[in-house]
Amino acid sequence: NESHTGRVDLVCVHGFGQSGAGCFYASLVGWASLGRVHLVDWRGAGMSGRPSGAFAPSNETEAIEYLVDGLDAWRRERLGENARMCLLGHSMGAIVASHYAERHPEHVKHLILAGPAAVRATDPRRVEAFLQSVGPARR
Repeated sequence: NESHTGRVDLVCVHGFGQSGAGCFYASLVGWASLGRVHLVDWRGAGMSGRPSGAFAPSNETEAIEYLVDGLDAWRRERLGENARMCLLGHSMGAIVASHYAERHPEHVKHLILAGPAAVRATDPRRVEAFLQSVGPARR
């Protein structure tokens, strides 16, 4: 997916109660020079399709995994099976993005967490292992 050499697919995941366009619209002009910018709406949010049946997650993990699965299906359909992306998550979107990167590191070229909401880790070794798996980070 590197047909536009030196440029990236920047995939932006919005926070709770937002949409991709509502969250990131003001930044589009500045980011356009990086490559293609994709404003992704979560399953059931913004302009995305609605689930065919009722979805009532039994816990936070199940809800996040549902959104991660939707993001991966979107990536395969829109960017290609082997595509790597620059993934930016804002607020709760940062939680979804970090879970996506942990589960699918082969598809994340860069990970940007903007104002992550309620991101917690109880084991510092897991945090360090995760940071190592996604590559160099600026802190």
